[in-house]
Amino acid sequence: MSVIDTATNSVSSTLQVTGDPDTLALTADGSELWVGGQASGYLEVIQTSNGQQVGDIDLGTAYEPTGVAMTG
Repeated sequence: MSVIDTATNSVSSTLQVTGDPDTLALTADGSELWVGGQASGYLEVIQTSNGQQVGDIDLGTAYEPTGVAMTG
């Protein structure tokens, strides 16, 4: 998954995520990005300050996340 620098409209880094990421949600404070992929059955939690994965949630193969939403 590519991280885009909006000031320069260029790729600033690349994040490794499982499967086919197709849904994203940013926490209210912007500290975490939650990434879901239909092909993987996982939700991955990425720390936005350094792009590192800090956790994941295995939904099992019966569940394919098609959307992620945050409330604050």
